[in-house]
Amino acid sequence: MTLTIVIQDHEQNPICVDMNIRVSTSLGSIDHEHINTENGQAIVLFIASDIPGMAKISVWHKDQLLAEDTLEMIAGPPTQLSFTKPPHETRVDDASALIKIQIQDELEHPATIVDQLRIQLSSTSEQSGQFWSWTGFGYSWMENESIAIVTQDNNPFMIKFKSSESGIYALTASDTSGSLGSDSQVITVNVQPPATIYGGILPGQKGKQVVLEITDEDSGEKSLEKLTTASSGIFTNSEWLSTFGIGKYSHSASWPSMSCWGGVCDCVICN
Repeated sequence: MTLTIVIQDHEQNPICVDMNIRVSTSLGSIDHEHINTENGQAIVLFIASDIPGMAKISVWHKDQLLAEDTLEMIAGPPTQLSFTKPPHETRVDDASALIKIQIQDELEHPATIVDQLRIQLSSTSEQSGQFWSWTGFGYSWMENESIAIVTQDNNPFMIKFKSSESGIYALTASDTSGSLGSDSQVITVNVQPPATIYGGILPGQKGKQVVLEITDEDSGEKSLEKLTTASSGIFTNSEWLSTFGIGKYSHSASWPSMSCWGGVCDCVICN
């Protein structure tokens, strides 16, 4: 773009200028090879930066600063949308970390959004996937096919994803008007690690038997399992615990007192 700078005296009358006029900018650049100074005006070619921001324009005559002004460079209109964070991993039924999607101009800057946009979210986890996103009234979880509302105030916009089934899924965001196209990103949903109980006996001895008791707090049903301590009296179990369904359980462990010195022993258990 061209900038026309009027050179005036103290009474605001245009004055003749010579080629000692110099223009500088804090953002972008000035083409000084094509500066034109005549009829009390300096006409220069201003080359905008590819980074939006505020440029301070300074006009100099030799070493004297004549004037300063600012010029704001804003992003262009929306032309595309893009996932801006690397692929994520999560676990079954756990919400992912925040996933960022940005509405961009043609130079991949955050675009200037005038009207709200409707972005459709979908995944290849068709039966078990859910999205957390802004609905226009607040953030909430929605089914696999859902709409996120994007405005100037929430660009880039944040979503989360979760699935009740493990797998590698493609997440897709697309503009419902079709003008911005779409973008996709892969997310890996891993199985939950098995529940494990760790514990130990005091004094720590290897090869001792510990009785582990699990109680279903809803039904009151009790289950027992014998474990053998490893070095330092440590015991652990995960295979047996994996046979229990989802629910709330209490647990305890005991070490038969007949094998304790002096008939006294302690068993320490932790989740």
